[in-house]
Amino acid sequence: MIIPVVSNDIIYFSKLQSIVNQKRYELTHVKSEEDIINIILKCNYPICIIDINSELVESVNLQDALKNRGCHSIDTIAYYPHINTKLKEKAIDFGTNLQVTRNQLFKNLNKILDDILFNQMSES
Repeated sequence: MIIPVVSNDIIYFSKLQSIVNQKRYELTHVKSEEDIINIILKCNYPICIIDINSELVESVNLQDALKNRGCHSIDTIAYYPHINTKLKEKAIDFGTNLQVTRNQLFKNLNKILDDILFNQMSES
């Protein structure tokens, strides 16, 4: 399963990529407006990971891509630095389903993804 990761930070994306269970998940880096259009708007991914500190969060295209999915919903995971709790509030206001610190995401990435997929499968 392909999971888009919205982030301008190649280091954190690379770290996530090194942690993810590559037998089950493939992360793809969304790092520009063009990527939002070509990756998120054109495909129906069930999960999206968002660096809520990225300036791409302010993109109208990203907000539209995540909110106007028709019958297909997308579960969004927002991550933020633990020292900046205002970003957690920003993630809640943005409408993300789950908000975690970067450290929590790095420690529990595969479990978080597995849990979301399990919940999605049990709802269908």
